[in-house]
Amino acid sequence: MPSVFLSHNHCDKPFVRRLAERLTKSGVVVWLDEVHLKIGDAIFSRIANAIQNVDFVAAVISSNSVKSRWVQKELSIAMSKEIGGKQTVVLPIRLDGCRMPTHLKDKLYADFRDETKFENECQKLLKAIGVVSSVDSMPNGMSIEWGDEAGPRIVGHGVAISATESAALLDRWSKWFPKFQKKNKTKGFDVHNLLASLHACVDTYNRVPEEDEMKDLKTELARKFDLFFAFTMHMGAGIRQGRK
Repeated sequence: MPSVFLSHNHCDKPFVRRLAERLTKSGVVVWLDEVHLKIGDAIFSRIANAIQNVDFVAAVISSNSVKSRWVQKELSIAMSKEIGGKQTVVLPIRLDGCRMPTHLKDKLYADFRDETKFENECQKLLKAIGVVSSVDSMPNGMSIEWGDEAGPRIVGHGVAISATESAALLDRWSKWFPKFQKKNKTKGFDVHNLLASLHACVDTYNRVPEEDEMKDLKTELARKFDLFFAFTMHMGAGIRQGRK
């Protein structure tokens, strides 16, 4: 999952909580102080370490945050990381009409000054992070996304699974499925088709598809994942009934 540190002033907490919830729904790992900091933690050390380990720092710029020494320190660490790594790390988020800090003036920002455009700006922010689909955008089916990672990200049925996690999950399924097949009845499902679909999904992770086949492959994989998901839900329900 892509990860984001939300740099903000405590006065902007209501907005930040709403934003954190929205990003989380799209599978983004959000680092938020009130969630991750515990009593006894060395605050600055923990924050500095978090900034070094996340993929992005979303800087909530407001009349409150531009006066905050903590936010200034966080942005200083983040900008140093960006300059050292020579890639975009800091993503400005404009919350009101305050002046943008000098070191962020040349950056395009997400504009949250108009509350009615919250979702629209969230989509822009997610795109910058590398996420296209929302977890809840396909509640009844799967969506497949290729990003910078090796292999596609799976989104659907209320979950978002990174490429790395997807590959590991497919590997476990491949080993588990034949054993499961022997012990359980699979009425209503073509087991051979399911197993072939699973193997096809696994094979896809061993190569990078050409751009011209990407669209068709996304659709094909989404259908196969959805088929296997339906099967696991069906068998899970059958097992629960058998235990009663």
